[in-house]
Amino acid sequence: MPQLAETEFHFQERSWTLKRFPFRKHDTLRAWDAADELLLQEVASKIRHDQTVLIVNDGFGALATTLAEFQIHWLNDSYISTEACRQNLQDNDHDENQFHWHNSLDWPDTSFDWVLIKLPKSHAQLEDQLYRLKSCLHADSKIIASAMSKNLHSQSIKLFEKLIGETHTSLAKKKARLLFAKAEHIEAAESPYPKQYSLEAYQLEVFNHAAVFSQQKLDIGTAFLLENFPKGNNAEKIIDLGCGNGLLGLRAAQLFPEADIEFYDESYSAIASAQLNAEQNHLMSKRLRFVHGDCLDQASDNSADLILNNPPFHQQHSISSHIAKQMFRQSWKTLKKGGELWVVANRHLGYHKDLQAIFGNHHIVQSNSKFVILKAQKNR
Repeated sequence: MPQLAETEFHFQERSWTLKRFPFRKHDTLRAWDAADELLLQEVASKIRHDQTVLIVNDGFGALATTLAEFQIHWLNDSYISTEACRQNLQDNDHDENQFHWHNSLDWPDTSFDWVLIKLPKSHAQLEDQLYRLKSCLHADSKIIASAMSKNLHSQSIKLFEKLIGETHTSLAKKKARLLFAKAEHIEAAESPYPKQYSLEAYQLEVFNHAAVFSQQKLDIGTAFLLENFPKGNNAEKIIDLGCGNGLLGLRAAQLFPEADIEFYDESYSAIASAQLNAEQNHLMSKRLRFVHGDCLDQASDNSADLILNNPPFHQQHSISSHIAKQMFRQSWKTLKKGGELWVVANRHLGYHKDLQAIFGNHHIVQSNSKFVILKAQKNR
């Protein structure tokens, strides 16, 4: 049986209760990693109470909770990470209202003495963040990033050197490393994001903010579902679940002109990209609704006729199937009787077993050597 994750984080003779979000009783993954510990060891005794701190990409709030006594601005692209941080602050008797909260497209308009960054998985997201960070620096700002060694790549170091200044890294400790950058290139510069490409086959211009998956081309899973899109369905309400840039929902808007279309994602950048794509392709209307949240938590039960889903199998740097399973369970609740969930996924993930367990049925719509499109219907 897998070992359950510890929830008590001990540091400098103090301890905090830290949990991942959404909380799972039998979770095997901790809410912090060795990169968090190494970064805290470096800065916790050096930050003064009169100094300002910007924390970026703090996965579940471990950095924020541990450093809550300081003047913190907290920035993240993820709704789930934000809710985790808020919950961990509350669980450790900290006032979340003392924090300044920001998302990836709403950066603070002040400069900081300390900038603490957990390196994101996406190179594009890091590039966008460093462009935006420039206006938050002064000549004496201290910029420190942390990552597990396997996730700290040479291209990340080159980005810091190009956009921020002289950069060096620490020795590895518990398979984690720190990156130190000097605030040398602090003149304001515009981020090159969102990026744009054309999908002529569907008469769509596609715009992607930096944190959205598959920046400059159509990802092959979405392409496969677009090629095998539902037909002959008299759907009145369609949901693009985990919408990313919203292409599945926008294709539905083209093919089902009378249907209401809802877009759900936990990424601020994803929802902003989906809205931008609806506007730029002249598909924006009162029929479209964009929801930033945790899967389908904000959806009404028994309300949808069709749900389209290209589920993630990562949460930050960790591979996990729990998000997909949550999406499937909530899809069953959200669908009307007779409604259908269409899922495109890598074949090896074996989602047909989960759909069979939840819906009592599944059907393979189409498959190739890499992907499979599965359909499940709510019959009860």
